Amino acid sequence: MYAQNTNLKSSKLKLDDNSLVQAIRVMMLGAVLAAPITYIFAAPAQSTQPYAIAAGQLGDVLADFAMQSHVALSFDPKLTQGLLSSGLQGAYNVQQGFLTLLAGTNLQLVQHEDASWSIREKTPDQPQAIVQLATIQLKARSEAIRPSTQTASDVAELPVISLSARPQTARTEGSQRYTTPKVTTGKFEQSLRETPQSMSVMTRKQLDDQNISNLKEAMTQATGVTVTSNGAFAETGYQMRGYQATQQQDGLSVGANDSYSIAPARDMEIYDRIEILRGPAGLLEGNGDPSGVINMVRRRPTAEPEGFVNLSYGSWNNMRVSVGANDRLTADGRIRGRAILTHQQKDFFYDSAEEHRNSAYAIVEADVGEHTLVTSSINYSQSDSVPFYGWPPRGGDFSRKDFFGADWNKTKVPNAFEARFDIEHALNDAWKVKFASIYQDQQLKSQMAIATTPNAQTQRTSYYGYKKDSRQVLYGGELSIAGKFELFDREHDLIFGGTWSRSDQKIGSSTSYDNPDRSEYWNSDFLMHPRVDPNDIPDPNLNKTQTEVQKSSLYGAVKYKLLDDLTLTLGGRFSNYDEKSRGIGAQNSSDWEKSAAKASMEFTPYAGLVWNFSKDMSWYVSYTDIFSPQTQKEWTGATVKPRVGWQVETGVKAEFFDGDLQSTLAVFRLRDENRATVDRDPSHYPNPHCQGDPLDIATLGCSIAGGENQTQGVELELVGKLTEQWDLIMSYIYTDSEVIRSNSTSSWDYAVGSNFSPSTPKHAVKLWSTYNFNNGWNVGGGLNAQSHLYDSTTNQRNAGFSVFNAHIGYKVNPQLDVALNINNLFDKHYFASMGYAANRWMYGEPRNFMLSLRSTF
Repeated sequence: MYAQNTNLKSSKLKLDDNSLVQAIRVMMLGAVLAAPITYIFAAPAQSTQPYAIAAGQLGDVLADFAMQSHVALSFDPKLTQGLLSSGLQGAYNVQQGFLTLLAGTNLQLVQHEDASWSIREKTPDQPQAIVQLATIQLKARSEAIRPSTQTASDVAELPVISLSARPQTARTEGSQRYTTPKVTTGKFEQSLRETPQSMSVMTRKQLDDQNISNLKEAMTQATGVTVTSNGAFAETGYQMRGYQATQQQDGLSVGANDSYSIAPARDMEIYDRIEILRGPAGLLEGNGDPSGVINMVRRRPTAEPEGFVNLSYGSWNNMRVSVGANDRLTADGRIRGRAILTHQQKDFFYDSAEEHRNSAYAIVEADVGEHTLVTSSINYSQSDSVPFYGWPPRGGDFSRKDFFGADWNKTKVPNAFEARFDIEHALNDAWKVKFASIYQDQQLKSQMAIATTPNAQTQRTSYYGYKKDSRQVLYGGELSIAGKFELFDREHDLIFGGTWSRSDQKIGSSTSYDNPDRSEYWNSDFLMHPRVDPNDIPDPNLNKTQTEVQKSSLYGAVKYKLLDDLTLTLGGRFSNYDEKSRGIGAQNSSDWEKSAAKASMEFTPYAGLVWNFSKDMSWYVSYTDIFSPQTQKEWTGATVKPRVGWQVETGVKAEFFDGDLQSTLAVFRLRDENRATVDRDPSHYPNPHCQGDPLDIATLGCSIAGGENQTQGVELELVGKLTEQWDLIMSYIYTDSEVIRSNSTSSWDYAVGSNFSPSTPKHAVKLWSTYNFNNGWNVGGGLNAQSHLYDSTTNQRNAGFSVFNAHIGYKVNPQLDVALNINNLFDKHYFASMGYAANRWMYGEPRNFMLSLRSTF
């Protein structure tokens, strides 16, 4: 049902004798016909070791077990077709493991004299015993020798041809690799080489090695991603190619596609990997910025008892614990479950701020019959923090320890709940139907007070107080059918489906802005601790708005093999979008108003071409359109017209050492028109459609279509194993963002030729590498570096920086690992991001450490 193709790749083989090559081809053909799947390793069959192999298709589970056991296994895939396995958990030797996996089947295990294994169908009168067969010696005669002159010495001994195979699944847990053979973002499950767009994967090994606990930490290390934050822990955005990225979970939108959304602080312990697609995702999202998609893929259950306990302690009282368990919930393993709990609390390198986070995750899989898989999961998280909103510009000569804000500053996510329900049914060996659904309920409460930058003449400052209370409920679903078909003697892939989602967001906010100067000199305690009474800030629910957004789409795509090495992907998406809003507060109650931001069957095309021009390398090119409705109002009352645009991307991808080392070189150009920007023409205020005082530029609330922007760049990434012991992740990103046409004449807007995305560095380098000494010890280190930032509208500049990190670990035994991570090894003083003209400049963390213990049982 869930069978996956296993690609066999020969090890390095160099032959000069053409006749011998022909003989080898004949023998390889016979081997392929007799046993299409062959794994050749070497290890003693009787040694016992722990296993943690997830449930799935029996053929894949057997392949995974053979790879982890370092033994040779041969079997015909037809023998395991349609058979499911509950996986393998616990300590076994090779014989015990194979027999456990084959229990209840009509298959027999066969051991050969050369320590290899095979599987064959058991006849009715045979037990499921281990049968030892003599090794068959194969010889091939050279075609270059004439039959009349052949002698015994003319028989050519075939050299050993080592065939190796990794399980061809997207799952990364347990692989101990920074690479994965497959990805699932983009509708098709395929390799990175088959994906005609720039894409990266953060595997479970990378998340563990870099001691990553939340999405913000993950994206700080991710290729091509820039983290933007206003200091509130729950309100963080992620940019790629100059725009805010969309977030997904297992391919479904989680409603966090804008900067500073109320998405929860996602704990990375529950995820197997993070797939990051850079550039517009026309097939995946009908609207949103053209930056790309961050797709978080959940950990799945295994069927045998397994668990882990992870403990960490680090600088500034950073304490974390996570526990997890897997088991079969029925005796036959057809129902399996997994649960993960986490708790973290920490202070920060600056005074007063703190954070507490909790999460709980549970998932259950059930095999309903032989062809249906049902999955249900829940994820609950909660956080409570004292936030910090940054320093004055470039620090204002203050220490990194100084805290700016009221002692009652608080950000709380009292409830962030997600539920998933999925059904996957195999119609036959080639086609399957899948239904996926999500429910999400998130809340955010925040209050704070900060001081603005002092007046340059009076050296006095003003105070700003703010309260926010919001809740977002999201329902969504997707129904798709995917499969393979044959045409002109080649196999092709096809998928089509539909999506639907409805979000209901209620946001209340209130401010208290004390314009008259009332503090002492700006370097006094009055700047650091503004004298603002929280009772002076109105209740945020007095002015509360409710917005409902409904989106739906129909999509389809085909991967058509024009030639054996040339694949054309064509697809498109018809998108619908509707929005309405109303006031529900005591002071702003109003009827529903339907937004003019509407789309009806808006078509977004996508095309990609991949040419495998060599065994290890591919060239690709892709094109996609951009379409995104906008809700902002013009001063006339009209809605700003939708954003439109396009992207063209081309590049080369390569896989070396049987896919253990992967690289990408991509070049792209992106155009984006009509991006809404603030209308700063004072003659347009006041008006009945949007707020604004023509004498105070900070209050202007109308928008205009901003013109046309262009982003172009180069992306280079190298990930994987340089040797069996040396792993590497390296990336370089060049991004050039500029305004090429503007509809604004205000000096506060980005002029033609200027960078419209000042938070995105032009040059960024990220590096991480580890080396395993094979004696229990491993060491590693990394580098995060970027060029300077400059904002032409405020004339602010942030210097570039380079930050080095280090790692050392020791495997005490197969069940216990100890690791020490040191971040900012040389204690670099730098600003991680550029703030506003008044505040919110954020220092990067000083040198800090985290000691971790990871235990499995």
